[in-house]
Amino acid sequence: MRSLYWALALAVTVCVTACGDDDGGGGGGGMPPEITMVTWTHGAGCTPGTSTAVTIVTTASDPDTEANLLTFSGSASGCTGSISSANASLMCPQLSPYPTSVRVTDPEGNMDSLQFTMSPCQNGSAP
Repeated sequence: MRSLYWALALAVTVCVTACGDDDGGGGGGGMPPEITMVTWTHGAGCTPGTSTAVTIVTTASDPDTEANLLTFSGSASGCTGSISSANASLMCPQLSPYPTSVRVTDPEGNMDSLQFTMSPCQNGSAP
C-alpha cells in the first residue's frame, strides 16, 4: 500500500510540473480564453440595402496565455469575409439581421465562443 501511495505522489508531482500549462508545456490543460467583449461598427454613411464594411473587434484574455498567441475565427451569415483576427472587417449587404459567431482559441485547444446578431446599419456590442 505504501508503494502505491508513493507512486501516486510521484505522478502528481510530475504532472504538476509538466502538465497542462499554456506556455508550451503540452498536455491540453491550462485555463481557457474568455471573450470579454465584441463590438461592431458599420461604415460611415451606412444605408440599408447597400453593401457596407463592418468592423468587428473581439476583446479576449487568457490567464495563462499571451494575447498574441490567441487565434480568432468566426463569421456573419450573409456577409462576405470571415473573422480571422481580433480586428476583422466584413462586407454586409445591410438587408437583414446577421447571426454572427466569434471564437477564440489558445495554443492548447481551449476555446470560448460568443453568438450574437448584428442589425443592419446599427453599431453594437455583446455581451
